[in-house]
Amino acid sequence: MCMKSAAVGMVILLILVPLSGCFGDEEEIVLIDNSPFAQIGDISNTTWYHYSGGINALDSESVKLANITENLSGDNAPYSALGSYYGIGMSTFEPTIGITSLDNIYMSSWGNGPAGSTAVVRCTGLIEMQSLDYSCENVYNPLLPVPTSNDPYIYVDKWTDRIMKFDMHALLGMTVEFSDDEGNSWQVPYILYRIIRQLAPHFFRHRVMKQHGRFV
Repeated sequence: MCMKSAAVGMVILLILVPLSGCFGDEEEIVLIDNSPFAQIGDISNTTWYHYSGGINALDSESVKLANITENLSGDNAPYSALGSYYGIGMSTFEPTIGITSLDNIYMSSWGNGPAGSTAVVRCTGLIEMQSLDYSCENVYNPLLPVPTSNDPYIYVDKWTDRIMKFDMHALLGMTVEFSDDEGNSWQVPYILYRIIRQLAPHFFRHRVMKQHGRFV
């Protein structure tokens, strides 16, 4: 009887051994990422690595669809970065930016100034900031603001700290204003070459002929 029980037990054991793999834990498959991004570690959600055209470098499918040949070596190698974003209280598109020697940042903000003009936003406390104590405000408040603009630009002269505001007006030309006191006051806008030439062509012909001996 004991021999019979031992034989039955052996048969049961032989049946259970192959089946143990079916009911046990599945083997964990470890995928090894050999891309340069793997060396960076955890990537902050405020940092975006991308190719030209806004193609997400971390999305291999998008890179493949864009027919981009990956070259992430040498000067193209990604490095760890922690991006931070700070609101300025208004939206804009394609802003041009300048910085004065007082570490004030100036940027254009289309349509957010007085009478629908381009605002000149001054931000303080953003350069080498040690805390979130910063402020942004529009400083473009002339008596007669330029009300419209097809394409605004802001430039800061790095030698004089003069802030220059350009507003293009399609075929009419361009107006230029400037401030020499960190945006606290603005000079009356200048109307540039094209609109003046359209209004006074004889003046330009006379001036060119007098200086160069020929008409334009």
